[in-house]
Amino acid sequence: MKRVMLMVPAFALAAGLLVGSSALAQSKATQKSIDGVNAVIKEMTKGRTQVQDALDALEALNKPGANLTKEYSKFTKNVEAMTKTKEKVSSRIEDMNSNRDAYLDEWQKKIKDVSDPEIQALMESRREQVKSIFDSSKPAREAARDAFGPFLTNLQDIDKLLSVDLSATGVQSAATFTQSAVSNGKSVLAGLDAVIGSLTQVSDQISPKKT
Repeated sequence: MKRVMLMVPAFALAAGLLVGSSALAQSKATQKSIDGVNAVIKEMTKGRTQVQDALDALEALNKPGANLTKEYSKFTKNVEAMTKTKEKVSSRIEDMNSNRDAYLDEWQKKIKDVSDPEIQALMESRREQVKSIFDSSKPAREAARDAFGPFLTNLQDIDKLLSVDLSATGVQSAATFTQSAVSNGKSVLAGLDAVIGSLTQVSDQISPKKT
């Protein structure tokens, strides 16, 4: 039996341990970790759309002949939505981190329950690989968070300015701040793309999918 196990390619065995019918793959901790990652991806994707829509409305406000009331309405709705999404993302990330710790802890416990040292070594190697993939998303998440905070504050200030002076002159007076917000917004979009891509990689690694 041991010979047969040794003949199984390492990647196939690892896949079986991770997404097969074992207790680890079917555990509540595993499912909560998968759900947590996917929840963050969902909220961040929603936030990205809101950022892009707000930037589009800002640029539209500054076009000659723009319908200021219409474009401002689009802009302010997305700023409000972004504020709520930011709070949801923060909450989802906290849940994801907590679920991730529980997931890796359970994995470690399962390793101790395995009697075959070679399978133990393989599980430990795979656990470290998944942990590394989780950890690799942290710098992008922190960078996106640090960029998004000042960007949203900038949009909220522009929103307040236009709320009391939605005239051609008022829009023109906000032009410098608008240009800065649009420029910063592009960096925020790039940061969100990096986080979404990184977390999608995490999800792909821990979710039970067909190969």
